Parts: sequence; structure tokens; C-alpha cells
Amino acid sequence: MNHLVKAVFTEEDRKNLRLIAEEVPKLRLLMDELLETLDVMGSKEELEAIKESLEQVRRGRPGTGMNTSMSSERRAKYSLS
Repeated sequence: MNHLVKAVFTEEDRKNLRLIAEEVPKLRLLMDELLETLDVMGSKEELEAIKESLEQVRRGRPGTGMNTSMSSERRAKYSLS
């Protein structure tokens, strides 16, 4: 027995659905950032590279640490370009 139900959305329902549709891409970006953070936090190699970079910045020598210590594969994974 097939019973079809017709869904009727109120104006408030439509408004809420539009709001959800707008927020989903933002949530996706936040989730990507969270996953990247967890990935980095789980990597002893990357944490050491970050510490080394911070120390070099404190000593006035920025731009070496993390890029030289992090593998090229991981550097490419997090590259913004």
C-alpha cells in the first residue's frame, strides 16, 4: 500500500532551510580546520617543528623551522595555494 504525503513548508520552514543551506559550507570549513588541527596535534614531528619555528621567531630568525622540519608531503597537504 503506497500512501504519498504532500509536504507543506511554512514561510518559517523555508527561512530555516535557507539559513541551514547558508551555514553548511561554513560548518564544513570549520570541520576541515578542526580535523587539520587534530592531525597536527597528533603528529609529534609536526609539534616539534612548530616548537622549533616558534623558538626561531623568538630568536629573530623566522622562516626556517617548520618548513625544513615538516615533510614535503605534509607541507603540501596544508598549503594554501
